Amino acid sequence: MLMTLGQTGEISISWNTHALITRLASQDIFNSHSVKPVLVTPVEELLHECRDDLLRLGQLFCRKLRDRLGLRPTVASHGKRLECVEDFFRLFIYNPGTGLSYVRVFDVNEMGPDVGHDQSRDGPPGHSYVPMELGSVSSAMDVFVTYSDEPDWGMDQDIFSVQDYELGSPPFGPLKGPSSQAPFHMDFPHESRLTYWIVPGLSMSLLSLRAESCLNLSKLAFEKEQDYWGWRFLAWGAHYLQDVTCPFHCCPFPPGKTRMLLKFFQNPNPGKFYNANRDLLRNRHSLFESAISYLMNKHVKKKIPSPFLDALKKNPGGSTVELESLIREVSKLPNILAPKINDLMVDLYSTSRIDDPGYHVDDDADFVIAFVIEEAIRNRSTTYDEFVFLVSECLSQAGRVTRFALKSPPR
Repeated sequence: MLMTLGQTGEISISWNTHALITRLASQDIFNSHSVKPVLVTPVEELLHECRDDLLRLGQLFCRKLRDRLGLRPTVASHGKRLECVEDFFRLFIYNPGTGLSYVRVFDVNEMGPDVGHDQSRDGPPGHSYVPMELGSVSSAMDVFVTYSDEPDWGMDQDIFSVQDYELGSPPFGPLKGPSSQAPFHMDFPHESRLTYWIVPGLSMSLLSLRAESCLNLSKLAFEKEQDYWGWRFLAWGAHYLQDVTCPFHCCPFPPGKTRMLLKFFQNPNPGKFYNANRDLLRNRHSLFESAISYLMNKHVKKKIPSPFLDALKKNPGGSTVELESLIREVSKLPNILAPKINDLMVDLYSTSRIDDPGYHVDDDADFVIAFVIEEAIRNRSTTYDEFVFLVSECLSQAGRVTRFALKSPPR
């Protein structure tokens, strides 16, 4: 066991939000069931043991993806080989330049209450991740928790810029960079015909296809006794389902549709509209996720009771088992609450820079989320309490889909 971090001096480390959501939503299930430890095995072993089945699943995913995008079927060369990590990523239309890390996140008992907040939200190496040796033993929960954050480590970025994929332009979002993963991490099933007319690509989200593919991969891995990869793929599936319960992932215009429509009709060109309002939307998205990351880390490190943490264990009801229907169901309330949450968040931050088209918070080295949030808690407590209450309603759906994923494959 590592020494508890924070006991020996100033240090800043934080868990990424998906890892916290997954741990808090699933720990009662793991604690109440005897789940056997797993051996950390290289992906090459999985490719060798499951080659034909993986090729079948990869080709099925590719057909569904192209159909969703309105593209003609193709038998591409990248879908015929399966000998290494890059072949696997190409088969399942991930970023082929992404590597695989073998790590675990710090346990809650390894992070002391005085550890500072790292707002970078980076993946490994470093950050909140500890290297794992191939052949070592891990708890199933550690694998599930750790890799529920992995789809944010670059594997869905720059997909539409890979020429051999022949996917054309992304349905929404930029071609390259961190935000280029948007079509795989956002879904907008509750929009009006007018919204889809303004931005037709919003109806072509790929999130459900990604989630379904990961759950299928997990099921295959467990059937072939590749349990480490069964849990790792299951964690990927949980990530995508959690994403759609975030207000800024299921509502394309959280600042309010009326406001955004007025902006659009002043300049009714979808491309120019997106470029003119990109930072308006990105700033709100980044500020929201930064706030949730800071608050959840603070409460877990200091073991402070929190509506966020309680919400993740709450059973909000619903018994849908079909994936597309589940996504529609769990994203409905976050979509409805998104404009109100956006307005509360703007009041919390209390700065005009949020609306500055030339300003993006992620590029501001002087922006410190801890200072901003703590000042808001002191001076705008009523706004803060309402913000926490509404976000907790969304997090209860995140807990629900995490437990849905756990019940999906045989183990």
